This record gives sequence, C-alpha cells and structure tokens, in this order.
Amino acid sequence: KKIRSNIERIFELAVADELVEYNPTPSPRLMPKSRHVVQHMAHLAYERAPEFWQWLMSRPRMSVQTRTGIAMALLLAKRSQEIRFIEWSHIDFDNAIWTTPANRMKMRKEHRQPLTQPILSMLHDLKRLTGNQRYALGVADKPISENAMLLAVKRFDDITIHGFRATCGTWCTDNHVDREVSKFIKAHQPKYLDAAYDHSDVLEQRRVALQRWADYVTG
Repeated sequence: KKIRSNIERIFELAVADELVEYNPTPSPRLMPKSRHVVQHMAHLAYERAPEFWQWLMSRPRMSVQTRTGIAMALLLAKRSQEIRFIEWSHIDFDNAIWTTPANRMKMRKEHRQPLTQPILSMLHDLKRLTGNQRYALGVADKPISENAMLLAVKRFDDITIHGFRATCGTWCTDNHVDREVSKFIKAHQPKYLDAAYDHSDVLEQRRVALQRWADYVTG
C-alpha cells in the first residue's frame, strides 16, 4: 500500500508537469487484500544464555569491538543502533552509567542505563584500543558496521541482536523483576500520565536487576 501510494504521487506530479498523459497507478480497491502478521525477532531462550556467553567469550577470531557489542546487547538489552553509535563521551565510568542521547533512541528520549561489572570490565579493556576515537566500538573512527554483530551471532544459532531484548525481558518476568523496572531496562516509553507525574527512571533498581541477570548469564 505504501509503495502504491508513493508511485501514485510520483505520477500525479508527472501528469501535472505534462511529462506523461495519465496516471497508470491502480486504484486502491484493486490492490490484493492482505492480513498483517506480526513476526517477532528470532531470540535466544534465556536458559541458553550462559551457553551462548561461553561461546562468545571463546571465539578466537572475533574482534574485541564485535564481542563487546554483542555482550552489551545481551546483558543490557539495548538496541543495535544504540550500541553501534555509543561514544566514549556517553559513558560515565565513575558512576557506571551509559547515557544514550535522544537522537539515538527510538522514542527520541534520552535513556540512562546502568553498567554492570562484566560490561564495565570489557569497556575498560576496549578503551585502551579506541579511547582516542569518537566511537567506543569504532574502527578507524567510524562506528562498527550494522552486520558485524548480526553475522557473528548467526554462527551460534538463528538469532538476532534485537532478540536479546526479549531474552532479557523473559528472564525478568520469570524471575520476578518488577514490571516497571523491566520496562525501563528496555527503554519502553511509560504511559503519558505516569511520565508526567513520576520522573524517576528507577536507575538503581535496574542496576540490581541487570547485575542479577549478568551473574546468571556469566556464571
């Protein structure tokens, strides 16, 4: 439907500019009917997360940037783009907080995420390599490529980077993590009225929950 609509507008302009004589785009009622089926990203069952972690840590040829990015996706439930474009200036090592600016967030709202011990340790190691660059996971001062992490995890199983958000979220549900805390971990926008009257982002509660999750995954 979107493609048909775009083509229609192009031909309307072409007719107005006398480039063509008529608009050949079919009428909307002639388009085939279709039912939208929601397909969720393939994700890793959280019971297999420790197995995946051992696999991830033992890859001899994987770059440290790719390994760290995948670890951040799994342990912090952050989106791929947020991870790829993380800058050293976004990380507060003293307080163990990663702040993603609004322009990198899906909902265009700044998001703070506590950094748990495994990720802090990996970032400290990475800083020795890319600390003089803009992007933490950068190569030659450019962000890591979109497919680097995805192709790497495909070698383990048919899963996706985005699917790690469901992995972490399911573990939170099964391990009695407060629902609001789980929402803020995944940066899901709170309801408007709730957000208007409650400005807390439950940062420290998330720190506790994410450390429990990291301890489970890393053993």
